[in-house]
Amino acid sequence: MEQAFMNEMVKVGELGLIGEIVRREGENAYIQVYEFTTGLRPGEPVVGLGSPLSVMLGPGMLGNIYDGLQRPLSFIEGYTITRGYSADAIDTRKKWKFVPTVKSGEKVNEGSKIGYVDETELIRHYIMVPPGLSGQVIDIAPEGNYTVNDVILEIESGGQRHGISMVQKWPVRVPRPFSERISSSEPLITGQRVIDTFFPIAKGGSVAVPGGFGTGKCLLPEEHVATDSGLIRLKDLWKIGSEEISSSWGSLRRLSVGVTSIVNGELKRSRSLGVFRDKSDSIVRITTRGGRSIDVTPSHRLWKATESGLEETPAIYLKPGDRLLEPSEKWELGGTEVDIIDKVEIEHGRFEVYDLVVPYGHSFVGGGKRAVIYHNTVLLHQIASWANSKVVVYVGCGERGNEMVELLKTFPKLNDPISGKPIMEKSIMIANVSNMPVAAREASIYVGITIAEYFRDQGYDALLLADSTSRWAEALREISGRLEEIPAEEGYPAYLASRIASFYERAGAYRTLGGDIGSVSIVGAVSPPGGDFTEPVTTHTLRYVKAFWLLDPNLAYSRHYPAVNWTSSYSSYADQLEKWWSSNIAQDFPEIRRKALDILFKADELSNIVRLLGPEVLPEEEKLVLETANMIKDGFLKQSAYHEIDRYSPPKVQYQLLKLIITFYQRGLEKLSSGSTVDQLKSTEAHGQILRAKYSLNSDEAFEELMKKVMAI
Repeated sequence: MEQAFMNEMVKVGELGLIGEIVRREGENAYIQVYEFTTGLRPGEPVVGLGSPLSVMLGPGMLGNIYDGLQRPLSFIEGYTITRGYSADAIDTRKKWKFVPTVKSGEKVNEGSKIGYVDETELIRHYIMVPPGLSGQVIDIAPEGNYTVNDVILEIESGGQRHGISMVQKWPVRVPRPFSERISSSEPLITGQRVIDTFFPIAKGGSVAVPGGFGTGKCLLPEEHVATDSGLIRLKDLWKIGSEEISSSWGSLRRLSVGVTSIVNGELKRSRSLGVFRDKSDSIVRITTRGGRSIDVTPSHRLWKATESGLEETPAIYLKPGDRLLEPSEKWELGGTEVDIIDKVEIEHGRFEVYDLVVPYGHSFVGGGKRAVIYHNTVLLHQIASWANSKVVVYVGCGERGNEMVELLKTFPKLNDPISGKPIMEKSIMIANVSNMPVAAREASIYVGITIAEYFRDQGYDALLLADSTSRWAEALREISGRLEEIPAEEGYPAYLASRIASFYERAGAYRTLGGDIGSVSIVGAVSPPGGDFTEPVTTHTLRYVKAFWLLDPNLAYSRHYPAVNWTSSYSSYADQLEKWWSSNIAQDFPEIRRKALDILFKADELSNIVRLLGPEVLPEEEKLVLETANMIKDGFLKQSAYHEIDRYSPPKVQYQLLKLIITFYQRGLEKLSSGSTVDQLKSTEAHGQILRAKYSLNSDEAFEELMKKVMAI
């Protein structure tokens, strides 16, 4: 081991388990193995690989799914990763059409683009001279098909010839070099109104997203589920569940019970693997002409039959006359029918609610007098889906496996909002979930950021989503504990702050070595235990990020999505991005935004008086403030991930929606001065149309027509 060096990769034992040297003491080395070490015994060989943990960078990464060490999961046979599994991160046998952009005799520098490969319809993958190498081109391959390992360029540097292929290798713990860091004045548009308008992030920015999960559980405890053993109440299924797991997102018990699920429009046999329990502040009660009564949470989705097919629609958006897909009288044979909604009511209170986990069909049949098809919980990743970055790298670091599965099932169905092409053509997934070895979590974050930097060097805007950095920090704590290092607060290593800083410092907008402008934006989810934002990971993270999107459990429980708290969140990028909004969207956008925030803060102050004395004691002007704040919350801040129009809101539409509300407020003040009341303003046609505009406002003509109605109040 005398020839070994720190952070060198090694293969341990007969199985060749992957590890990394984390400490050297004389002839002894401490190795952190990234796989389960069960069965290792003294005397087995350890082989040094001669390089630190590195990633393979080149054409073929996009659309791929890797584990935390960049091992491709698509090549695995069966359902599990065997210990010692290794494979090239990129298919080295596939041939790509290479188009050169330099000629013999030209001088090239590190980072210079020498040609390109059209990897997908969305991404032109540029081949670059590796960092640290420059010289004169001696030979360049003609346009044609080559593998990533074929030499496509030869340069002469310092009297030596160097061959360059389409692939680079780079150590993940070393940031890739750049020419200079620059200030970004362009926002990362996510399509989420509360973020883009109130708490924006610049391209190349960093943001922390702390908070528990708002899982959207759906049914009351008395609801029956049709199982292989007959009708069983949800609360009774909860009682027979085992291995309860509790967290800020609710509680889960394992379960194995046969149910009926809808697959491709037909009812088929399936199996539930668990039951959730949570709380909700409201329930939507739906009654149908066929005699069905359905009690679900507002965000719970049901199947609505339309002319174009079946649409999964949250209960809060259903209305009388909609056609629900439900089981037929002989549903055991797979049949379905359509039932017409007669009434939709909302009941407020404090409800205990439940949900089943059905991995494949995502639904189950239940109900009392007449059977009903219920959907089970699904988590969508809106920012990864809709952000206007050119490349998305998603790192599932230590989170639950079902979330990653849902992401991998959802992404292939989505299209990029700008080009309309499949979103997987610009995405790379790194799956290192909670049931994988803890140590590999620590490496997965660095693998993700290095891949993002590689696309930055090509002149692209890359987005890295890390879910969650808390689990990454837990891996640091475990490794530190096994090395018997002196612990700091809550057992974390003393260098926790510097590690978090070094990670977020890799975000930014840069002038690359090749002279292009590229960026890496980092969105890091933080999962503080019990929502305690004073714990070390959250505290240190907030020191190094410039935006903070607080996910409020109270908003989530009341089914307000996205559950970003507008009084506790902040963004230091808002001022530097005002010029972009003024130049590209509307000159008065900054003023409209500030007025909306002022109204929200004033309403928050007035809410204490209302809770004590009631709204009747307020003067009409303050009642208008409260009503306008409610319009901002319901008509602007709330956003449905399932509605075809509302799920993605372009910047211009965001401005138009907010201007309608602020104009209503200003016109309301004028009407109040002439003797009108807030109740009279609420009864106008424009008031209701403003609240519904987010579902229908998709043209300048529609906005102008509604604005005329507001001005005519």
